Amino acid sequence: MKLKISEKLEPEEISLRKLFIQTSYVKGAWGRLADVHQERIRFGESTGLLLMGPSGAGKSALASRYADAVNAERAVTQQCLPVVYLEMPSSPSKKNMCTALLEALGDVDHAKRRNDSSEVKFLRAVTLIENLKTELVIMDEAQHLIDYSRIDAYEAGDWIKSLMNKAGVSVVLVGMSRLEKLKKANSQFRRRFSATYTIKSFHPEEENWSEFLGVIKILQKHMSVDAVDLLVPDMVQRLYFASNGLMDYLVKVLDRALVLVWEGAFPGISLATLHQAFREEVWLTAPSIRNPFDSSFNFLPLLGADEPFEEVDS
Repeated sequence: MKLKISEKLEPEEISLRKLFIQTSYVKGAWGRLADVHQERIRFGESTGLLLMGPSGAGKSALASRYADAVNAERAVTQQCLPVVYLEMPSSPSKKNMCTALLEALGDVDHAKRRNDSSEVKFLRAVTLIENLKTELVIMDEAQHLIDYSRIDAYEAGDWIKSLMNKAGVSVVLVGMSRLEKLKKANSQFRRRFSATYTIKSFHPEEENWSEFLGVIKILQKHMSVDAVDLLVPDMVQRLYFASNGLMDYLVKVLDRALVLVWEGAFPGISLATLHQAFREEVWLTAPSIRNPFDSSFNFLPLLGADEPFEEVDS
């Protein structure tokens, strides 16, 4: 499958993180976000979507980029905020969820009114949503609803349903795959968030493996320094183990290697450069045998105790 990118870096823009590579998962997730959003626009129906995947798969970058793209296109000519993007508090409750939403809505007075009750904050948020013509609310790090053990987390789930009912917005919850457990805890929540989309990591035994190679090709193309061929089988394997097939880790390692060259630490991107980049970005104390860019690497996944991908949520 031919991959596309949405930006082209200039020589002085050394960060590979500015690239937005449109894999099939990215296109699929973007399409589902747009579907939920368009249902709200066309039919006025408040619907829900769970956008899930392991940490580092690119969920957050995609969701925030969708919000930015829609808002930039429409808010120029209208005093509105069609899509609101926010991160869910690590200890979700009705009150701090309201606070996070008010901040995302740009409420300038929320700090002065921190002592308001959750009910007052909620009504204020609903009013702002109506005034700003908000149609879609995207809540990132939504797995906190599962991870937080107190009853407040379940109250926060009810708060989300109330927001959809009172404000008439559609809601997308973005988080780790365990977010699916919310459906078992609440039948009404299950009905509202029956739609799901999962972004997966790249894996040698999956159909998406050719896309992993395509991503590496695009990243290497945008490196304006001397570099070893990253597409030879040995290097592809090393990059896979260093990232566990996750886009964020792959970009972090290659981007750091690029910076090391620009800073003069290395003459070009080689195994030694990548070895250092992996230590700085992924695992500082990695033994030589467990650093994918070391000559003694044993080519086993980094899934063991205290290793980078020990608790990968896939």
